[in-house]
Amino acid sequence: MNLINSGNDSRVLPVLFSEPVEMRKNDVFAHRMASGGGYGEAFERDSQEVLDDVVLGKVSIEGAERDYGVVVIDTNGQLAVDAEATAELRN
Repeated sequence: MNLINSGNDSRVLPVLFSEPVEMRKNDVFAHRMASGGGYGEAFERDSQEVLDDVVLGKVSIEGAERDYGVVVIDTNGQLAVDAEATAELRN
């Protein structure tokens, strides 16, 4: 779904539009789509890639553990994978 919000006025646009769309100052354009569930077994994903997603804010620390079996620890503001706890959780 595509949406342009102009304060109190909102316009919904087709998902695949091919014509130019007029926008005014302070308009907010939002594009929302469903996404895929990924590929492969989540618990087999490389733990460093999961950590990278946590650092980028794509996955929470709790989500990394729950969904990927990766235990992320915060040591003085530095995030890292707890390899031993991750291996135990994945087994």
